[in-house]
Amino acid sequence: MNPIRLLTLVLLLGGGAAAQNLAQNFSLDISEGSNVPVPPSQMIPVNVTYTGDPGVMGFKILASRFASDQESLPVDILKSCTPNAPVENQPASFQLQDGLTASLCLRVPQLNGDGKYLGNLTIFPDNKKPEAPKRFSFSRALTPPATLSTDHQAITIALVRPLFLHSSFSAPLGSVALQEKSGKGLARGVAAQIDSGLKTPGDFDPVTGLTLQWNGQPWNNPFSTPPLSTAAPGASGNASPTTIDPGAQAEIGVTGKNLQPGEYVIPFRFSAPAANTDNAKFSLTVDVRDSVLWAIAALLAALLLSFVITKVLTGKRRRITLLQEIQDLKVSKGTTLPRLPAVVWVEAVLNLTERLSSRFWLSSADIIEAHINSVRSTVDILKQVRELRGLLQLRLHNLIFDRAAESIDRVLLELGTEPPDDAMATRIKAELTAFNDWLGAATFPTALWNTIQPALQKLQKDIDTGVVPDNAKEAVKPLRDLLNAALAKPPQTSEDVQETYRRYARLRILWDCRTEADAFAKLIAKPEPDLQECFRIDDDLAWEQVKAGKASLKIRMPVASDPDGLEAFTPLAFSITSANTKLSGSYLFHRKVEYAWKFTLEPGTPKWHEALRRIRPKQVVLTPTTFGPSVVQYFPRRGTIKASVTLSYTGDPIEVSEPSGTEVSDSSDFGLLSAFEGVEYISWAIAAAVALATGLSTYYFKNPTFGSYQDYLTLMLWGVGMDQGKNFLQALQAVSSQPAAATPPATATH
Repeated sequence: MNPIRLLTLVLLLGGGAAAQNLAQNFSLDISEGSNVPVPPSQMIPVNVTYTGDPGVMGFKILASRFASDQESLPVDILKSCTPNAPVENQPASFQLQDGLTASLCLRVPQLNGDGKYLGNLTIFPDNKKPEAPKRFSFSRALTPPATLSTDHQAITIALVRPLFLHSSFSAPLGSVALQEKSGKGLARGVAAQIDSGLKTPGDFDPVTGLTLQWNGQPWNNPFSTPPLSTAAPGASGNASPTTIDPGAQAEIGVTGKNLQPGEYVIPFRFSAPAANTDNAKFSLTVDVRDSVLWAIAALLAALLLSFVITKVLTGKRRRITLLQEIQDLKVSKGTTLPRLPAVVWVEAVLNLTERLSSRFWLSSADIIEAHINSVRSTVDILKQVRELRGLLQLRLHNLIFDRAAESIDRVLLELGTEPPDDAMATRIKAELTAFNDWLGAATFPTALWNTIQPALQKLQKDIDTGVVPDNAKEAVKPLRDLLNAALAKPPQTSEDVQETYRRYARLRILWDCRTEADAFAKLIAKPEPDLQECFRIDDDLAWEQVKAGKASLKIRMPVASDPDGLEAFTPLAFSITSANTKLSGSYLFHRKVEYAWKFTLEPGTPKWHEALRRIRPKQVVLTPTTFGPSVVQYFPRRGTIKASVTLSYTGDPIEVSEPSGTEVSDSSDFGLLSAFEGVEYISWAIAAAVALATGLSTYYFKNPTFGSYQDYLTLMLWGVGMDQGKNFLQALQAVSSQPAAATPPATATH
């Protein structure tokens, strides 16, 4: 053990007798046996005075532990009472100032009781015997209690959560100044607490949902009383961070974390041991709501949802009617109608409307109705043609029926691939009605004669202006004379007209084959071949000419007249052409050769929605057959068209293909915008504008805590109500705009 410490212990225990034997040359400014109050700084200044003989230049001083009834505490010795003065190792060395005095400082730990702490200081002069211990006590200073007060009793703030990342929304909620008003008391260990009257949305806990700042620095564990340091205030890392000196103040800031929409009423109270905190409180009211953009999005979503649901439901009702109308208008399947442009156009339009009406939400019903109505007039004509062809085929000889069918087809070619106007439709129906004369015994001769007369006259002119070879004169002359006689005096009976037509056919074949020695020889051979054999000979000759001119056969692909290109479901015309006009103008080329077409539609690059659903459109192959060098065909979707055709006569084929392709785009009727009409856009936009103006002003701007499920549900119901109100007004307008039923005229009475 250190001898000095041992000596000090002996002095403490030895009592007053030993003390009387020591010289008393040093004195303290603290009276022997007195009690010293410890100031708030916990620093006790001590002055040491030397009164003995000269020669002593310094001394050492040792502080004992100071003990009370409850505890014993060490005391540090510092050379000054400044906050940053270092603690001296005991016994601490000091030099006398001017040979007489020295100043030092005792730093007392935090006193946990109110009793006296008794101890002593022992001075060891240089080269002298130690002084008697200087015994005294110290105790907690009796300071007046601190009075805490806030500069605001209430703070109200309104916040709007950001559009995105709002689930982790944090924001400063306000700040108050906590003041010590008395100017005398020291408030140590300030803590925050929540008073009764707390109101928060959901399960918000202010202890975990709020962070507090003390003079701009994080305040850790603000809702629990901090432990008071056992060191003197001002020592680094030892002083209580929540201490307010007399008359000073602390700025306390509040920040909220993970704030949800709603009203927050948080009553704060601040407390400190032995402090008056009646006015150390304030109520923080925070109104949090979602961004107005979310409210706008909810309203628009409700309007769109109402619009789509209404459109789907009304579309389902109309779809049944539309599909029935489409089925009633289909005339080409299962009939003998040729694939004329009008027939294919009607088929394309009806298939387009069928596809449109089967979509998830019905494309604009008025657009579908417009498509259906566009073919009604043509369908009526085609139905008339279908019935007429069926009757004619039953009543007439094949040769005569072919002539009638050819004449009917020429009439139908006027229709094309567009709706006829009223004048054209009336005229075509009248021309078709005239074919009913072919069905009456009394009217048939005249009807047939009127049909074949132009052909007879043309043949008469060809022979009159042409050169008849010598070997053909004998065979041509009698038939020519009969032709001239018939034209001079038309036949009156059915048998005579038909016989005249058969003679015309034989003469026509002889005239066409007059320069072909082999074929002509077969036609005039004895016995005379029948008319069907003449047709066969003529056709065989024409077919040989077709095969000889195979190299000149080309497929004419459709060319877009629209700058947007060719579209699906649009009838496209394909034809076989030849540089040999005699070949391409023959009857066989136009009426007898079977054309087996093959159209391959290669799908284009999948669109984004097809790629998303991993849909790969398949190749489409269409194989229409015609008895003529032209065909009209439509395609069900976009892609690249490759065309080829096989010409066949009596089983003898000729292949023709077109290596280049033609691009076809999707029908514009399948676009998203085409699903709605202009009036629907306008009416929906008006309803949306009204719903936004009234709904936001009523439910958002008047509600500072907008953002709950109920708030959004109420706002969306408002939007649905606005859209349905618009639908109701439109329905009333539609009903009121319908013409009233005509009132039957009053019947006059006598």
